[in-house]
Amino acid sequence: MPFTKVFECLVRIGQYGNYPAITDVPGAGNPECVIRFSNSLLGTFLADIARLSPSDRAAFVKAVAAYEDTVGGLGSVTALQRLLPLIQDDDHAILDWILSNTKSYRYYSYDARSYAELSGIKQAHAARRALNEQREREREAIAKSFRAKKASANLFNAIRRGDTKAVEALLRQGANPDGVSPDGASLIQYAERCGMSDIAALLRSAPRGANTV
Repeated sequence: MPFTKVFECLVRIGQYGNYPAITDVPGAGNPECVIRFSNSLLGTFLADIARLSPSDRAAFVKAVAAYEDTVGGLGSVTALQRLLPLIQDDDHAILDWILSNTKSYRYYSYDARSYAELSGIKQAHAARRALNEQREREREAIAKSFRAKKASANLFNAIRRGDTKAVEALLRQGANPDGVSPDGASLIQYAERCGMSDIAALLRSAPRGANTV
C-alpha cells in the first residue's frame, strides 16, 4: 500500500475537516494496513508532519485518529502517542475531540470518552498513589521502629560480650546508645567500666533522634 498516498489523503481530509471521508482512504478498515501506516509515522513521515502548519498538523492528528478508528483503534500501537506531543493543544480541544469521536487513544486514556473524564480518572489515580505512598511510609516507619526496639534490646548483650561489630550493626539499626545496663548505669558508663573504650566511643558518636528507640 502506498503510504505516501494515505498520508496525503489524511492531510487533505484534516484540512477540510471531512472526517467521514476517512473510509475512502486506502487501507481503511484493514487492521494490517492501518497498523503498518501508524508504525510508519514513527520515522518516515515525521519530517513531513513537522512541515505542516500548526493548524494542519492538528487536523492531521485528528484524521489519523479517525483512520485508526476504522479498525476500532490500535491499542498500544496507536500513532497518537507519538503525534499528540507534536501539536499545540493548550485547551485540550483536540484530545477531547479524539476521545469523544474515536477509540484510537483509549488505551492510554483509561477508556475515557472526554478530556474531563480523563482528568477525573487521572486525579483519582493520583489520589490513590498518594494514599498508597503514605501507607507505605507508615509501614516503613513501623518496621523501622520495630527494628530499632529489637536492636536496643540486644545492645547491652553485645556490649557485655565486647562485640564491637555487633554494636556497630545494632546502632545502624537504630539501637538507643543512651540506654542503661541492668545495674542502672548508662551503657557508655558500663562500657568504660569494663575497659571497652572503643565501644564507649561508638556509643558517644552514635546518632540520636527519631531513629533511635
